[in-house]
Amino acid sequence: MTDTTTTQDVRTITFTPSAPLKVGEKTYTALTLRKMKVKDRTAADLVDGDHRKLFAVYASMADVPIQVIEELDDDDFDRLEEEARPIVGKSLRDREKRQMEIMQSVMTAAALQIANKQ
Repeated sequence: MTDTTTTQDVRTITFTPSAPLKVGEKTYTALTLRKMKVKDRTAADLVDGDHRKLFAVYASMADVPIQVIEELDDDDFDRLEEEARPIVGKSLRDREKRQMEIMQSVMTAAALQIANKQ
């Protein structure tokens, strides 16, 4: 379930994962992400790896540790990306698109390798 609220031109979404997320002693039943700001881009600079950079941006937007985003199951993360689309900047949407294209080409190459071995 996602609640989109507009207050003084600041858009937020409240994302509810399919199961609560426990990180350390804290449990997260929902994440409220605000519209992406330039400072969220710098969160990506603090971590290594393309996927973790994306997780860091979402964590920054939700003001939670990156480990919270990393605890999402894959289906929930896909849903988070889709639901957050209206509040992320164009640069993040472009990065997501590039990552999707890379994943599709990797999966196609793997499928071809499997087919060639049979």
